[in-house]
Amino acid sequence: MSQSPAPVSDSQHDSEQHLSRQSAPEQSNALRACVVIPVYDHPATIAGVCAGLAPLGLPIVLVDDGCSAPCAEVLDQLAAEGHHLVRRTHNGGKGAAVRSGLQAAEQLGFTHALQVDADGQHDVSDLPAFLKGMQDNPDCLQIGYPEYDASVPRIRFYGRYASHVWVWINTLSLAIRDTMCGVRLYPLAATNRLLARNDCGDRMSFDTEVLVRWYWAGGEVANLPVRVSYPTGGVSHFRPGHDNLLISAMHTRLFCGMLLRSPTLAWRTLSRRGGKRQTAHAQDDALTDGEDRAAQTADDSVAPNHWARLSETGSLSGMRLMVTIRRRLGAWPFRIALFPVLMWYFLLRGVARRASFDYLRRLEPGLGGVRLWARSFAHFMQFGEAIMDKVSAWSGEIPLSSLTGTGPEDLRDAALRGEGGIILVAHHGNLDVINAIGERHDIDLCALVHTRHAEKFNQLLEQATGRKPPQMIEVSEITPATAMALGDRVNRGGFVVIAADRVPIPPESVAAERENAGGSERESVEQSAVTRARVQHCDFIDQPAPFPVGPFMLAALLRCHVYTLSCVREQGGANPRFRVDFAPFDDSRAVKRSTREAWIEQAMQRHAGHLEARVKRHPLQWFNFFDFWHQAPDVPTSSEGASGSERVT
Repeated sequence: MSQSPAPVSDSQHDSEQHLSRQSAPEQSNALRACVVIPVYDHPATIAGVCAGLAPLGLPIVLVDDGCSAPCAEVLDQLAAEGHHLVRRTHNGGKGAAVRSGLQAAEQLGFTHALQVDADGQHDVSDLPAFLKGMQDNPDCLQIGYPEYDASVPRIRFYGRYASHVWVWINTLSLAIRDTMCGVRLYPLAATNRLLARNDCGDRMSFDTEVLVRWYWAGGEVANLPVRVSYPTGGVSHFRPGHDNLLISAMHTRLFCGMLLRSPTLAWRTLSRRGGKRQTAHAQDDALTDGEDRAAQTADDSVAPNHWARLSETGSLSGMRLMVTIRRRLGAWPFRIALFPVLMWYFLLRGVARRASFDYLRRLEPGLGGVRLWARSFAHFMQFGEAIMDKVSAWSGEIPLSSLTGTGPEDLRDAALRGEGGIILVAHHGNLDVINAIGERHDIDLCALVHTRHAEKFNQLLEQATGRKPPQMIEVSEITPATAMALGDRVNRGGFVVIAADRVPIPPESVAAERENAGGSERESVEQSAVTRARVQHCDFIDQPAPFPVGPFMLAALLRCHVYTLSCVREQGGANPRFRVDFAPFDDSRAVKRSTREAWIEQAMQRHAGHLEARVKRHPLQWFNFFDFWHQAPDVPTSSEGASGSERVT
């Protein structure tokens, strides 16, 4: 139980009057700020912290949280110098001390309290920004987020992200950037009302829980940087076992509370995003770069259900953190950290979740209710595992002994025979495993991809592995000259890998991307528009679905061997195993111009059939999280050169 703040003595009232005359001149009569410092046995640093705060001109409220005699003596000296002192007879924990300090500050007539830790880790030169934020928006809780120097222990740097991720889940928002920094500025009246209604804990969990409950209550937050250094020999009262247990229990409680509030929280997050999008469209300077402006124009011209409308999610630093956990701590700690990340994504990304629901119900029509939600979340978890498998593959951490099937040998044999060609793949399983092995064995592979929607991940892949991804060609940039170069590669025994399950971006979208480009680039777009725009509907899981004509048209034009390649995870855990299948699919060398269209139609339906069989064997490794069956209109056309959609049965 927390105690009430100790009464303020007459001498302390005198101190308040003295300090008020030294207060910062920008404080108005309506807004009066002070500093609140919870103290528990920091005799070596607390006086220096108070001295460092002097330029702010703010009264300081010190909270003695049951300190031992040496520290209590230092606090008495500081009180004699004019600082307010709230004394607690027993140690109650940081949360209890902060609560007592905030209550005392409001009783003393202050409207806002700037919380600062007593250990001297925070750079006080960053604190005036919090006071400016108070002036600009008095009702907003200003939250510090740390900018560390080289002194930070790595385990602390990475460990705090576990709490951050749970807060992002429990608020269904990324509004709170850091959950554990000891610097924040509280609006006192609203905060004390909140604490009167909610038990936010007495120990280290307080800093996190009060932020979540503030957000739940509809409070505004702002994030401000604070430079942090860890002094040599610094004192920490964090107890890893006990405090981590309390923090875990807190997040469990908050998660249950989030479920009850999830409709309101989700609506708030979506509303904030909608407002930001409207602002971005209304202001010309929101898109300061021509490339960004072209990218937005291209997205606006893509059909609503098209996969290209899905933006890449997540920060690069967050991705690096997950890679570090997987490499240094192993598979199970990674899965524990991955769970809240994907839970947040699962709950907030409605388009991806609904696409997963639709796909799973097509495979199992009776699936619904809790079973559907559980199955869909398992689908998302498989996707998270696949991302880390990609990094492991390109890092050389997946040995050949972990591969089953004859695929690797068959691919090497085809390369040795010089029988290059087109390799048809799909977003099912994890092809980066075999691509990385091909690179390690010096097999000539070139991938045709759409990289603009995965720039962060490609950057992470290069940084994490120390090597560049395989040679890739942007599919929206294929020109007749590019096609000729691909033909030369195939003739030399190389392979061109192309995904044959996602319809291309319409040519008008690509042209929009190039609206500021030179004439030759616009001409290239027009020359390749027919090849990239055509779509045909093939029977796939009991309903026609659109598939791209481009891969098969390219195979027919290059007159070469055509192969299929798949790689699925058959065993999880710390030592996953992958089944790799590489097989001849067809040979377009004998295809005549007069029979090209018929060959393409027949090959596309066979490919859809092969893909359906693989998907049904490993349903959770299908990674097309968009409305796959409606990404292109079903408008038949019989003209061979025409763009549009054709039905194949």
